[in-house]
Amino acid sequence: MNNYEKYTSSPEMMEKLLKEVSTKAEKPWEIAFNRIFCHECEHDTCPDVCPHEEYRDNPGWWLGLEAGICMLTKKGEKIGWYSQYKKEDLVNKLSPIEHEAEEILEQICEKRCAFRRPPLLPESQEDMDAICEDCPMNRLAQLIGV
Repeated sequence: MNNYEKYTSSPEMMEKLLKEVSTKAEKPWEIAFNRIFCHECEHDTCPDVCPHEEYRDNPGWWLGLEAGICMLTKKGEKIGWYSQYKKEDLVNKLSPIEHEAEEILEQICEKRCAFRRPPLLPESQEDMDAICEDCPMNRLAQLIGV
C-alpha cells in the first residue's frame, strides 16, 4: 500500500494526515469553526474555555460536515477523495513518480546538493547525516515512502 492509498483509505486516516500537515494559511476546519460557532457566540471575547472546544482545530469534525465533504469531492460530486475512480486516476498519475523517486532524489542529493562540495562539505559523516535529516528532500522521500 502506498502513502496515497493509506491516507485516503478512511476519513480517520485523512484526519491524521491533515493534522500532520502544517500550514501558515488558515485551515478550512478553522474557517468552518469560526463561521459556525464564533459568528453566533454570545461572548464578546473568547472565554477561557469554549463550549465548542472539541471542534476547534479538529479536521475530523470538519470532514464530517457537508462543507468538508464538498471540499474533498470536486463540488460535491461523488468523484472526490474517497471515490475509487479518483483514486485510480491519481494512482496512475503518481505511479511513475513512486517508482522513479528514489533514483531522482539520489541524483538531486549527490549532484545538486551544495553540501556535497567544498566549501560547504561537512567534516564528518555525522554532520552530513544531520544536514540530510533536516533537508526538504528527505521529507519528500519520507512522504513518498522511499
